[in-house]
Amino acid sequence: VVDNSGSMMTHDIKLHRDRQTAAYTNIALEFIAEQLFNGTANNSDVVSLVEFNRTASVKLERSPSDWVLYNKILSRRDNRNFVDRERSRMRESSICLSADSNYLPALELAEKLLSKGYHDECALSLLFLSDGAPTDAMHKRWTPLAAEREICTKMEQIASTFGGQLCVYTIGFGEEYRDFTVLRKMVEAVKKSSSETKAEFVYCSKFSHEIGSAVSSLVTSLTETRTSLMHGRSSKY
Repeated sequence: VVDNSGSMMTHDIKLHRDRQTAAYTNIALEFIAEQLFNGTANNSDVVSLVEFNRTASVKLERSPSDWVLYNKILSRRDNRNFVDRERSRMRESSICLSADSNYLPALELAEKLLSKGYHDECALSLLFLSDGAPTDAMHKRWTPLAAEREICTKMEQIASTFGGQLCVYTIGFGEEYRDFTVLRKMVEAVKKSSSETKAEFVYCSKFSHEIGSAVSSLVTSLTETRTSLMHGRSSKY
């Protein structure tokens, strides 16, 4: 699940032209390419992609882990030229689109996608990446505390449903003054609901390699879960 709000076009990630480029490059390299090279994933493993801003939408659904998927994820990077990108960014800023990062619609879609094809021997992972606090309260006309409570309740439901078969990583990156409290509390909600679910919040500042390391950690947790489930299946026979 990847934040695609206007602020993701900010040019402050070293070695990348913006935050969005850094996010998708590291997801493609660390979540897809590394697993293919290491043999920890193949085309029987599937990946879905949800992008969100004011609303959320599914951009990839249950795509097999292969080099086609690797290229599809890279293609999600904004490929407009510099002038067009700057014009768009200025236009979006003028109508406050950069502040649109509604978490709840994205989590609802993620929950549905995790449920598709789910079975007792299926290892699952949920990567949620954002460069700022949610704006659900503003759009729902709730208090920030009420919005935070709803988001955490949704995370508790997800953890309760999938338990130890699920690994959850929330990644926050960007300026240090940004409020990543909700991303942290999403992980706390998961742990509260299911002690078996692996969950972690990672703050990556503005360094690309930190995003890559966080995604790599999720892959490690997913591989461990997959191995554990396979051993559990073997012990039944």
